[in-house]
Amino acid sequence: MQKNKEMKESLKKFREEAEKLEQSDALRSARQKFQTVESEASKGSEVLKEKIEGLRGKVHEVIEEASKTELGKKAGQLGEELSKTAKGAAETISEKSQAFGKTGAFQTISQTAEAVRKELDHHGMEGRVYSAPKELRKRKEIVDTGDEKPVEANFDATGVELHKDSKFYQSWQNFKDKNPYVNKVLDWKIKYEESENPVVRASRLLTDKVSDIFGGLFQKTELSETLTEICKLDPSFDKIKFLKDCETDIIPNVLEAMIRGDLEILKDWCHEAPYNVIAQPLQQAFKLGYRLDSKVLDIDNVDLLMGKVMDQGPVLAISFTSQQIMCVRDAKGNVVEGDPEKVMRVNYVWVLCRDPAELNPKSAWRLLEIGANSSEQFVYSSSEKIIIDTDAGSDDAVAILMLLRAESMRKFHLPQYEVIGITCTYGNTKEENVEVNVLKTLTVAERPDIPVYAGAKKPLIGNFSTDNHFGSDGFGDADFDRDINGEVDRSMHASVALVELTKKHEGNVSVILLGPTTNVAMAASLDSNFTRRVKRFYVMGSSVAGVGLYSPNVEFNFAADPEANFILLNKTTSSDLTLFPWEAGLNAKITKDWRINVLGKYDSPIIRFLNAIEQVSLKSPGDYYTSTDAMTVATMLWPDIVNTTLDTNVQAVFDGAARGSVLVDYYRNDKQRPKNARIIQSIDGEKLKEALVFYLTWQEHQVQIIY
Repeated sequence: MQKNKEMKESLKKFREEAEKLEQSDALRSARQKFQTVESEASKGSEVLKEKIEGLRGKVHEVIEEASKTELGKKAGQLGEELSKTAKGAAETISEKSQAFGKTGAFQTISQTAEAVRKELDHHGMEGRVYSAPKELRKRKEIVDTGDEKPVEANFDATGVELHKDSKFYQSWQNFKDKNPYVNKVLDWKIKYEESENPVVRASRLLTDKVSDIFGGLFQKTELSETLTEICKLDPSFDKIKFLKDCETDIIPNVLEAMIRGDLEILKDWCHEAPYNVIAQPLQQAFKLGYRLDSKVLDIDNVDLLMGKVMDQGPVLAISFTSQQIMCVRDAKGNVVEGDPEKVMRVNYVWVLCRDPAELNPKSAWRLLEIGANSSEQFVYSSSEKIIIDTDAGSDDAVAILMLLRAESMRKFHLPQYEVIGITCTYGNTKEENVEVNVLKTLTVAERPDIPVYAGAKKPLIGNFSTDNHFGSDGFGDADFDRDINGEVDRSMHASVALVELTKKHEGNVSVILLGPTTNVAMAASLDSNFTRRVKRFYVMGSSVAGVGLYSPNVEFNFAADPEANFILLNKTTSSDLTLFPWEAGLNAKITKDWRINVLGKYDSPIIRFLNAIEQVSLKSPGDYYTSTDAMTVATMLWPDIVNTTLDTNVQAVFDGAARGSVLVDYYRNDKQRPKNARIIQSIDGEKLKEALVFYLTWQEHQVQIIY
């Protein structure tokens, strides 16, 4: 009882001392400062306060429990002595602090600390919390505050002439073409930043600047020469300030415009090449009724990678890392790409060029090239798998290359596609030639990794002969002066491969038929569930209006194997099969003159290859370019090309003079027969031209996208 009485008295005295401390000027001053800081804190601090309050409650409970123990009682006896000692010590420290604060040494330290703080504020960018611009600006919307004035360029010193953007970009491209290691360095930089290898991770701790890593690849003076050239144009230029401007102004405006789809802002900041690459898929997404629901969370590690003085002006390459949420939704709000819950770590390399014609340094930098790599391959998790069934004439090659170009655009192309196999069949030429032609096409596309399967060599019933419309080998009998890469997988027939691949990717694989339907009919006969596992069939074939090619009213692909057509059409619905007939391609009215003198004038390995293998068909009678295989693929990649469609019943004819043709129930007279096909009736020829140029000349318009 005596001990309890003493404990209560000790606690009473402790509370009295605590109340005195509560009313002290020192504590009031401290609380006022805390409130000031608290008012400036972010919303995150509220969460932290709640956690602290919870922790405080837990501690209080622990103290209450502890006070009931013998050790707690003894501690209570010490409380009074400790409070007296603490109070005395605090008063002593306060007096000593005031005296020390007046000493010369302290004044010197304070001045030094302030200088360091200002230097860190000026140079340091690591601890900055990212904040998106409230309103995105164009380059030339900078308001003159009087602090920075446009600088007159000293053209006598620089010797720089003013050129158009296209010449600037071409100059940069020529530089990269002549210096292949530049692309490697940009690639290595991104791989270095994202690597999880323990050795590389340890290296990053020892290398603050990427120039230290790649210094041996470039002359040490090259970057300094570039910076010197920039200083001639802008004497106020400072490397550290430039990087800070990149982090706080240039990067946020361009990156936010990209994820928001603000094409007007992008066009102002970007040269034509990167703008075309970024804008095209955005425009396509908007046409599909999609909306972007992405967000930039943070930008850090902004660094200067390399520099080069071009004939038209100086160029700087910067690298940085961004934390982003990437998500695309349809009109109903459903996620069609990305994940709103997943944070992506994206490593960027941007090439910026300084416009000598722009005097204001805040408006002078434009994006010339962009490279990106995300740490998670979210694209592949939801990409649609594609199997191409082909008779590999030269028109098939156009279609295959378009698909592979779309696949290579996977960071910007909506929807996403992945070609998982190519099955070969007879048709435009012998099946053996088809195998070789496919491998040639994959060699040009630099995609020998795609599996190729040997398939049907003749129809289900009877035989079939080609008409050599694309040359005796199907590829214009053109010379191919490169080593053919890749090989044909002969471990299984193409029909078996179709069954196995659709089992592996059930419900997420589409099959594109560019030749006779024999392989697919065989697969449907082998496995009754085959067609049910396919997301959609895209079929180039048939004449739905009696405009023939093989004969007056029969189209070439459907003439090859009418029985196979019958099997396919009796196992599908209009939601499963899209039919691109011969007339739709003919009515697009794309002339051979456009193909030769517009599309054919682009200088790239792909166009040169197509010019060679299409030379025979382009010399054939007729004014129109009817690459219906390419058109079929284009309607899948770019649905906006399609003008009108018809969902109805289509039946294959395999008897008499009309063998190989189809019967179309235009007016739905036979209600007993289900709608088994969606017929593309007409397409927009001008939009088709845009698609052909876009996909087949991607190398000319693309920036260096690294995966």
